[in-house]
Amino acid sequence: MEQAHATSPQVDLRQDRKIVIPAAIILCLIVIASIAAPVATENFLKSIYGPFAKHTGTYYLWVTFIMVALSAFFICSRYGNIRFGDRDEKPEFGNGAWIAMMFCSGVAGAVMF
Repeated sequence: MEQAHATSPQVDLRQDRKIVIPAAIILCLIVIASIAAPVATENFLKSIYGPFAKHTGTYYLWVTFIMVALSAFFICSRYGNIRFGDRDEKPEFGNGAWIAMMFCSGVAGAVMF
């Protein structure tokens, strides 16, 4: 294992229990409700999604388009060269890897939807 540089701070990658535990409880409750009463859960989710899609459907698509266009602008502008970290540090992932990760995230979101 590589030693951290003397100037780089230690990063704490432990889970924050104040966030993980409530999120896990809520997720478990949703999963249990979905298994115990699938029809009621489906009707409940439809009652939430229906009005949302009806009132914000087009707006949501425009916001998505604007975010994609804004991302393309940042990539192609001078802001696309901003790097986080030390000046001589190479990025952990290349552009191709980032594009693949964004594509996979989009596909995963579409599959879940």
